Amino acid sequence: MFRVLTIAADGRVTETVDDVAPPGEGELRWIDLQAQDEPQMAVLAKQFAFHPLAIEDCLQIGQRPKLEEYDGHIFMVTHALRCVHGNDPRELEPEELHTFLGASYLVTVHLGPIGKLETVWARAKSEAALARHGVDFLYYLIADGIVDSHYLHLDGINEQLEALEDSI
Repeated sequence: MFRVLTIAADGRVTETVDDVAPPGEGELRWIDLQAQDEPQMAVLAKQFAFHPLAIEDCLQIGQRPKLEEYDGHIFMVTHALRCVHGNDPRELEPEELHTFLGASYLVTVHLGPIGKLETVWARAKSEAALARHGVDFLYYLIADGIVDSHYLHLDGINEQLEALEDSI
């Protein structure tokens, strides 16, 4: 299912589902798709004229991080990490975020929930001023949150290495 945030020129934010289309004049739109499949990706390809290789990348998890420029938008693959149980770095699982970024739209595609994305979604929904900075700023907030969370995981790994060194 698609979920969509539309930010009108007057700052009004509306959330809908399955309203998959480019934004209207003066609007910004964030379309988020979780648990993507071929028919849903075909809708995105048709509505936004996304390149077939980028659509294929979204359907094949395990892509390397990248940024590719296309006519009118860029496509990015970003990786996040999450601990399955608590903060034990031995139980890290990768999360892969595929993003299409145009002048007035952000399209995010991912298999499961990504905590930092959910945080930014909630903020964008409740803080109209946040989205007025542009959809690129919304992506920046997601990426910044992902990078910051990596430091927490690295700290946990460092603590485990220090404990191991002490025991040796």
